[in-house]
Amino acid sequence: MNLCILGLYSFLALLGLELAAAASSITTYVSPMSDLAYDEYTYVASGWDYDTVKGPLLWGDFWDGCHMHAGTTQSPINLINTLLVKSSTSNLNVCAAPGYNDANLCLAWPKDQLRTFLMMNNPTEHTVKLIPPNNQPSSTKIETASGSFQLVDIHFRTPSEHRYRDEQYSIEAHFVMENTDVNGTPHFIVRGLFFDVSQTDESDFWTDIAPSLRCIEQPWNKVELQSVNIENIMRLFHDSCQNGEVLHYVGSLTTPPCHRDVSWFFLRTPQAVSVATYKSLRRIMRFNARYTQNYPGESNLLAMACHSKVPQ
Repeated sequence: MNLCILGLYSFLALLGLELAAAASSITTYVSPMSDLAYDEYTYVASGWDYDTVKGPLLWGDFWDGCHMHAGTTQSPINLINTLLVKSSTSNLNVCAAPGYNDANLCLAWPKDQLRTFLMMNNPTEHTVKLIPPNNQPSSTKIETASGSFQLVDIHFRTPSEHRYRDEQYSIEAHFVMENTDVNGTPHFIVRGLFFDVSQTDESDFWTDIAPSLRCIEQPWNKVELQSVNIENIMRLFHDSCQNGEVLHYVGSLTTPPCHRDVSWFFLRTPQAVSVATYKSLRRIMRFNARYTQNYPGESNLLAMACHSKVPQ
């Protein structure tokens, strides 16, 4: 019998039902400080990790979207310059998600400034999340011909999951926006941003976040932030897309259940994060990066490994 198949499935009896099915629930938290309500949208599954028999190599045994037969558009990938968005508006339709035809997906951002977020240490998803308040639609939604996309959270990976021209960075941030169609099927746009450690500089994105990381060192700790600056990030994405400095491809979410047909947009140029901020975030999240997948349209790496011949 193929040894790869043995390796993939020999733990099923041991794991049993430990790995929970994907949830689609919303948990609402009301801040005692501001009375603002925050909806934590669960778009990933629970019961997985990055280190054990519940790690990425075996995610596919429990979630079809992560399986070796899950198609040829898995994430993360090594980003290359052929994925750059065209600077001409007439060519921006290459940015549209599958089934959509909307040149604004790359350029659009919520029209009003958003500053308030709930930051939490989420051990189920192995990340730190920034969740926007649920009563500020003009600050958290973009309206496009494809429908309304809601900013559901901003979360982080250490080290970066994606790479740019084979280079990996210290932190990767995901700005996740979701739209549910008439059939109840979720569609995602994710704006990705690399951060590289700097001894002398730091993006103002971290100004309100960094000092509060000490408040969420324990699992499920939460803290409300009043002055998170994402305006400059929004402007940077907008300008970079027009200038041909944004990379785009269609892939998947990088955690179970690995939703497919996710439209990814990445800034090519990394932003700065201080050594202290990086270490604080890494201490909370530890390692939380899925391994690099094949290029879009090419064979799934797990499928290739399992179909290769085992030496006799």
